[in-house]
Amino acid sequence: MLHKNPQTWARVTRFDLIHLSNQIGNAAMATLKHWPQTGEGRQVKALTEQITRLMDSTFDRRDIHHTFDNLEHAIELFKQVRDNTFFEGFISQVRYKDRHGREEIFSNALDSTINKSRNYIAANRPPKVAPSRASETVQSFGSASLPATNDDPWQRLDEITPAQQSGPLQFEFRSGVLYVKPQTSQARQLDLDSILKARASLGRDASELVATLQETNVDRRLIEVVSEVEQVITSGADVIRLGLINFTCEQLFSKFADQLPDVAAARFLGFSTGIGLYVGQFPEWHRFIENAASANFEKSDMEVAYDVGRSLLPALRDAKGLVDPEVPKSIELILEALRNPKLSAKRVLYGAVKTLENLLATVFKEVSGLLRATSDGVQGGIKKAATALVATGLLYAAAHTAVQLSPTAERVANANWLKMAGDIVKSALSE
Repeated sequence: MLHKNPQTWARVTRFDLIHLSNQIGNAAMATLKHWPQTGEGRQVKALTEQITRLMDSTFDRRDIHHTFDNLEHAIELFKQVRDNTFFEGFISQVRYKDRHGREEIFSNALDSTINKSRNYIAANRPPKVAPSRASETVQSFGSASLPATNDDPWQRLDEITPAQQSGPLQFEFRSGVLYVKPQTSQARQLDLDSILKARASLGRDASELVATLQETNVDRRLIEVVSEVEQVITSGADVIRLGLINFTCEQLFSKFADQLPDVAAARFLGFSTGIGLYVGQFPEWHRFIENAASANFEKSDMEVAYDVGRSLLPALRDAKGLVDPEVPKSIELILEALRNPKLSAKRVLYGAVKTLENLLATVFKEVSGLLRATSDGVQGGIKKAATALVATGLLYAAAHTAVQLSPTAERVANANWLKMAGDIVKSALSE
């Protein structure tokens, strides 16, 4: 039942969100022994705790705008839970009982909660009347709003920059250096045995295919991308990344097939088909496909995403000592699939945009934290790291990329924070 009175709806929804969050957190703790070292299990628990704190500490019926803002923020956190690979593999199919005794699996409960809440907020948010400068808000990812508390540009940047989302690649800073973040896909427990066997078989097939290709005169790019697939498979890394790289394999194969003998071509096609069947066993791949299918895009977006992404690669390669070489290499492989995606256009474009968005979010979060710390008087290594990021031009390049990618990212992935973030950085660097 949806209440007509926004105050009543907000109050009831708050209790429902707290209950759902607590139940997901309990389910995560029940699977503690399965938590991967890459942190996805801990992230589910941390997100549920963040949602509960948000609902406990910020709900105020006297300010309906503030209430809606924070409910909207909680919904965005629930989206991160839903897209978490550990949640999909170990928790999504667990039975959940709501406050009224109704039962359904967690994945359905999350989908229903997210969709109903977003629709209600969009239709019933009361209009704001002549806000003063002190009450202005900055728009965060997915239309969630956070108050701008002062004129510090790095704090504003931190406030509007979202956490990374599920996508082909995620990134992280370790000891001041940007790396591709290791991700491990979580399969349903009943599929684990067949998946492990398929992974071992595909790993052997990839190794043999690389050896076969090296005996031909085929373009080296095809050999390199198959080698990357072999590395991703054997590491058990994220299947979304594997699926997108497979699209790149197919694109390059169609371009260089005439350079291959029939036996090598047949082996390649069989291998690519096997990769497609393998990723199809993972819930997160199906979630990715569903998200991509709902994306809107214009014909020019393919070219824009490719050109904007490629223009960032030199800055990443030139930032020696700050960016691991695997970062631009991995991004380039994702972008390559944009050149001739054919029937997979939506998936390829969506994956490329999410990859670039995650990269920009990581850089902006790191920089805002470093420069805010520096402005607060923290010196030494932090100040040097912040200065290095600016001096290499990487920060300005990231800001330029954010602004240029923004129209496409808004259409494809609802990423409506990029232009604002890019403008904040450009303005701060010009002062």
